[in-house]
Amino acid sequence: MVSVDKAALAVPDFGRRDGEARVFQRPGSGEPSFGGVSASDLGDWLRDCHRAVSRSAPIGDGSEYLQSPAPWAGGRRSLAVWANEGEDGQTVGARLLGDDAFVRRLTRDGDVADPLTVVSDSGSRIGPDLRSVFEAEGHAVRVYESTTGLHVVAPGTDLSWPEGGLRHRDGGFFAIHGQLSGVHDQALAVTVARAVKTRFRFASSATPSPGTKIGANDWAGTVKLLAETLSRTSRALQADGTRWDLAVLT
Repeated sequence: MVSVDKAALAVPDFGRRDGEARVFQRPGSGEPSFGGVSASDLGDWLRDCHRAVSRSAPIGDGSEYLQSPAPWAGGRRSLAVWANEGEDGQTVGARLLGDDAFVRRLTRDGDVADPLTVVSDSGSRIGPDLRSVFEAEGHAVRVYESTTGLHVVAPGTDLSWPEGGLRHRDGGFFAIHGQLSGVHDQALAVTVARAVKTRFRFASSATPSPGTKIGANDWAGTVKLLAETLSRTSRALQADGTRWDLAVLT
């Protein structure tokens, strides 16, 4: 029998990082609103690590959501950017780097740039190209984007989540483009353990070629691997009744 330490499955409190926040989008398009949440409020969410969580909606008609730490938890505040319909990563990157106000905020701490969070309900994959544009200009940024699209839940509009937040559609999650931090590793371990425990299914990523490692952004593959490992280990230990703790494994 496998026991799981409930405390290990709680979303860690990674602390708070303050700083001015702003959502950047196409010039002249007006003050954006996301699901009834103003740009300034959404920007606050991306600099407040006490709110640094997101929820993954189940695939299909399921009712159980999985909550996990957002990638900016415990690290640097994140700048939100909006990818307009039809824009690719190259276009968004050129637009942002042409905005002097954006560049000042991006580099407000000198050589270390803030990560970017793509706020889009389309599930478009612009992260790798967007990051490459910034790298070409000497900015080694991380880019966070939903694998399936984000639904911004305004506070007070969902009884199951009164405080509101960012919800991924259909088993999605935040893909991280760039080097993972220790906090990212910890958050992934907590989330994957919870997914195995609750039998939550993440949206599938590209199937890795035989002999290759499962990528950090393949949460479905990671959950499957852990579940298979737990099953084999449990069967091996069943004969002598040994109990073991998943929190130790993670």
